[in-house]
Amino acid sequence: MYTPSLDLLRQVLHPGISNFQIELIKKSFNPSGVYRLALEYSRGQPDSNSVILKYFEPGANPAYWSVDREYSYYQIIYPNVEINKPELYYLGFAEDDKTRVLVLEDLSTRYYIPNHPYFWNKEEFSAILRTYARLHALGANWLPQVHQREWMLQPQETRWDINDIPGMVQVIEQAGIWNHDLDLNQLIAETRTNMGKYADHPITLLHYDTVPPNIGIPNNLQEDAILIDWQDATWGIAELDLAYFFNQPFSSAKNINRQDALDYYWKIRARIEGKLDSPVVRDAIQRYADILLCFTLISAGHRVALSPYPEGTYPYLHWESMFEILHDRLLELSQSA
Repeated sequence: MYTPSLDLLRQVLHPGISNFQIELIKKSFNPSGVYRLALEYSRGQPDSNSVILKYFEPGANPAYWSVDREYSYYQIIYPNVEINKPELYYLGFAEDDKTRVLVLEDLSTRYYIPNHPYFWNKEEFSAILRTYARLHALGANWLPQVHQREWMLQPQETRWDINDIPGMVQVIEQAGIWNHDLDLNQLIAETRTNMGKYADHPITLLHYDTVPPNIGIPNNLQEDAILIDWQDATWGIAELDLAYFFNQPFSSAKNINRQDALDYYWKIRARIEGKLDSPVVRDAIQRYADILLCFTLISAGHRVALSPYPEGTYPYLHWESMFEILHDRLLELSQSA
């Protein structure tokens, strides 16, 4: 596991750094991790007393992870982004010339970043929705050209074939994770139609990982939240990010009224963009996004069913929660078809 050196910190931050204390914040399933570094200075005016360092080691399985994705986000998209964002101090390679490193502002004096399990309250969620409304309203302008997005997480519909969904569900059921009570024929037929119907719906930059550890909540809840993890950076219809709020592991939004939240989000979008689609059209597109997200989770979940994670690990706990939430959401969508 990579740890930074004093020489690197002196080179990229301040030559007067004499020592530092290191705190591991997160070690990801892929070969990356996050440290908080408390800095000590022997001379000079410090730029910061603490920073966040995120590293990406080589060797990730390209079928599931991209060590380049968040690094590329900060290199290509971050400079153009006009929402709250941490200051970037350094983007480059570590001492071994293989490990990639981000050195970022430590937000802990102005934001709090909860761990699982955590349930957002209304004021916290409103701060997140304001950030998402601005991201989605302006994000199309920040995307690179289509032929320059190879490093990004590819759109949902490209990661599965709709004809394979019933077989994937069967795999999950045969593993004993779900009962044999899901009939998705209507949802599949509906989605076939809507894929063509909404093919030209505007797309935008998506964060696509709205879980508490990836969002900084401002101490002053009148301010906007801040998105801090971009390993799943992708593009698509804005409603996909909204769908994930209410269909994620550990149900972090369980205390939030879904319709009130969506109404608030679109109110903010309207302030930024002006005239929007009618509520009826928005509801239809949101349903389409909800189903797309569920199908994407099915495609990932069936791989987990075939090759389960070790019990007690974070990925195991993630999917133990996700399977139950996904099953209930699919039932709900099927019954409201």
